[in-house]
Amino acid sequence: MKNIITIRKAVQSDAHFIAQIVAMAIGDEDALIQYCGNNYISVLTEIASHENTQYSWQNSLVAEVDGMVAGAVIGYDGALLSILRNGTFAILQTLVGQTPEIADETQTGEYYLDSIGVLPQYRGSGLGRLLVDEFCKQASIKAKISSWLSPNSSIMPVKMISTIRMQRGYTLL
Repeated sequence: MKNIITIRKAVQSDAHFIAQIVAMAIGDEDALIQYCGNNYISVLTEIASHENTQYSWQNSLVAEVDGMVAGAVIGYDGALLSILRNGTFAILQTLVGQTPEIADETQTGEYYLDSIGVLPQYRGSGLGRLLVDEFCKQASIKAKISSWLSPNSSIMPVKMISTIRMQRGYTLL
């Protein structure tokens, strides 16, 4: 029996799952604790449940397999970074009592894929590819831009970057 895979826009009730995906994408528990405190999943859930934050449910697509959430991608128009970061930092200040110093990751003219993750039991099934493809489709519709890949090789292995680039036809920056 073939699994039914659905990619959909996230809804506010997906906030906890989105928080888990962001934590998975960051991958460094020490950094998560530094920025969000020991209860980083709760803090990220609060951020994801709000509008106008970097990890907002409004900036997310969710993959489901047979009705079960299995992965997500979070991204946004680079022109909105300042607004989204202000929303994110306001929540961090309230909940954690501090805001991190982070260099800008994107800018006007870019549509930024911030975080992506697939639960371990669904990896290798093509969900990540489907999420990236749908994200790029939405980005090209919203921002009228072509897709390109500027990977962080400390997070994404170089072999994976090359595979994505070759299979999906991205320009590597």
